[in-house]
Amino acid sequence: MYGELQRGPRWLAGIGWFAELATVVFFYFLATTLADHWGTDAAPSLMVGLIVGTLVLAPAGLVLVQNTALVRVGNGSVSGYLLPFRMFRIRAERIDVVRRTEDVSGKNIAGLGYRSAGGRRYLLLDAGPAVEIRTHDGRVFVLRTDDPEAMIKAVEAECLAARVRNPEESRTR
Repeated sequence: MYGELQRGPRWLAGIGWFAELATVVFFYFLATTLADHWGTDAAPSLMVGLIVGTLVLAPAGLVLVQNTALVRVGNGSVSGYLLPFRMFRIRAERIDVVRRTEDVSGKNIAGLGYRSAGGRRYLLLDAGPAVEIRTHDGRVFVLRTDDPEAMIKAVEAECLAARVRNPEESRTR
């Protein structure tokens, strides 16, 4: 099993703490407004705003506070996380090509995190070397890594093990 944790820039965690504080303030003001308007026609709209706003702001802030990306290779797959959430899982037998690619940067894809740009999916919190994984159905994942050779070796070993475990699936693609 292979895993690599990457920490993002400190300012990103600061934005996360700000988002969590904003969630608490948002929740407080919307809840008090809801309490003042309970039983009126505005109550259902306020309730929806309270629920949706909290469900959007809290997880976004949590990801930013964690400020950590994880790539895990093992158990027949390659998984990418923006902790605490899993962003993708690629079954090893579905991988066609794994190779080192050009260095990636948030400037190239308009941001950090889990992004989709130019037909590729990116997982990065800072600029640097990366590995590209192509699946047989045409999906392309670009994963930022400090050690491309180690990640490539781990993915290739997992692909080989998956093909040994599931020879039928390897032949049917």
